Amino acid sequence: MTAPNSAAQPLPDTASPLPGTPHPLSVTPPLALVAALSGLFTTLLVRVAIPSRDPDSLVVAWQIAARIGDFTVNLCAVASMVALVGGLLPWLRGGAAITTRRRLLIASFGGMLLPVWIRAVFFPREAMNGALAGIGSATACSLSTLLVISAVVGARARPLQLLPVALITVSTLCSLTLLTLQSIAIVAPFSQVHRVTWLISDMGEAAYLGVMLCALTLLPRAPWTWPRIVGVVLGGVALLVVGIGFWLASVALGRDFAVALYYAQHVTWFLDGPLWLYAIPIAIGIGGSTAAVIGGDVLQRQLGVAVLSWIGAGFAPRAPWRFMLLAMSACLVARAITAFREQATPTDPPAPTPEPPT
Repeated sequence: MTAPNSAAQPLPDTASPLPGTPHPLSVTPPLALVAALSGLFTTLLVRVAIPSRDPDSLVVAWQIAARIGDFTVNLCAVASMVALVGGLLPWLRGGAAITTRRRLLIASFGGMLLPVWIRAVFFPREAMNGALAGIGSATACSLSTLLVISAVVGARARPLQLLPVALITVSTLCSLTLLTLQSIAIVAPFSQVHRVTWLISDMGEAAYLGVMLCALTLLPRAPWTWPRIVGVVLGGVALLVVGIGFWLASVALGRDFAVALYYAQHVTWFLDGPLWLYAIPIAIGIGGSTAAVIGGDVLQRQLGVAVLSWIGAGFAPRAPWRFMLLAMSACLVARAITAFREQATPTDPPAPTPEPPT
């Protein structure tokens, strides 16, 4: 008998996950869920559910809400930065099939967010002026656009899979354009600038709300195990609670609720009309994401956290904790797309055919 040909035996690929184990990029980074929940809590409860027609009668509630809001804002800012760094570095290091130039560009935008984050977290609130917040928001929108576009370049995805990426890209680009147009309107207040601003705002808001509706694709599917059943049930409960809560608040508070909703989400479509219409995409986004986080697989869980972060950030975010949530949400989407692509197209070499005995 001849000795086995050791040169024909392929070396194991240590970079690829073992069979039966999730892809490293499909696992949600640490503190990402904490950042999403704290941002969502701040947006929907502290900034929306507290308003009243008679603030003097709720002085204690306002003080408690202000204290809770300060804590959740700082928690969201710190957790989102940790999750962004922890999710972005492995993606740039080897998970994404992107060019070195694009890697450096993404890393540069990520580095530009760091001084804004330090100024917002470790310095008094007065230290964060409008110009610095605008720079941070523009950087986060640019980084988010680069992340999702780089993740789908060269990927053979179906149109339904590309729809959320297209909506995220349109929303972030519109947010970036709004920053530029609003700066121009301050210097040169022409009527044409305001018309274009409203048009861009409507386009971006439509894309922003459309991303929430895409959470329906994250619902767990058969086989129905107990975690998936519990996830779907709790997702339905979350949908009903958010939908009924929005409807009751819009009826009870009226114009005050419209003002609070604008500052919480930066949406304008239905502020002068039926406010309860906003409950449809927001409730679907929260319900579908809750079902994915509780009952979905690792990939669905990461995308569910991304949608929750997207809702917490709001459209065209200006506050540091908001645009940090936006960048973290785009990072999670990019990681999920890359993990799905690499799982669908394995790169392991085929097993060698055994040699016949001699």
